[in-house]
Amino acid sequence: MKYLVMFLPLLVLSWAGDEDKVTLANNRFCFELLQSLQGSINTNIFFSPYSVSTAMGMIYVGARGETQRELFQGLGYSVPGLTHEQVLSAYGPHTWRLQSPLSNVTLKVANAVAIDERLAIEESYENTLTTSFKADLHKVEFLHGPQATLNLINDWVKEKTNGKIMGLYSYS
Repeated sequence: MKYLVMFLPLLVLSWAGDEDKVTLANNRFCFELLQSLQGSINTNIFFSPYSVSTAMGMIYVGARGETQRELFQGLGYSVPGLTHEQVLSAYGPHTWRLQSPLSNVTLKVANAVAIDERLAIEESYENTLTTSFKADLHKVEFLHGPQATLNLINDWVKEKTNGKIMGLYSYS
């Protein structure tokens, strides 16, 4: 079995304070994810720890109550001693630094959230997604328009990757 893991800048970039702690928690979470996948999959694995931890971070900031507490623990935010407020405040600068025009590295980061059009989204959550995570929000019809939703997502991915990833999802 061979494993290829793309650890983008998470392992080599170091920032002070809350961002560094969130990066540490994200790295730990993804190493644990890799360990759990190694035992259950008998084939090659490729995943982006940054993408997984960012997607889970976007879910975390929208969760409430027991779900939020479980995600906080599961994502490892408690290990480096982070608070909920520190996690929230770290993602904005973290995302900005990865895409900073001041950097001599070109890294394109694209985040999106597809939300069923029948659901309401809290304004504060929408603001966090668009500001801290630089995410595009798409209201879609999962129930009655699954193919149109897949086309929208696939077209978005194709555009954001300059045509390098086409047909990420298919309807079966």
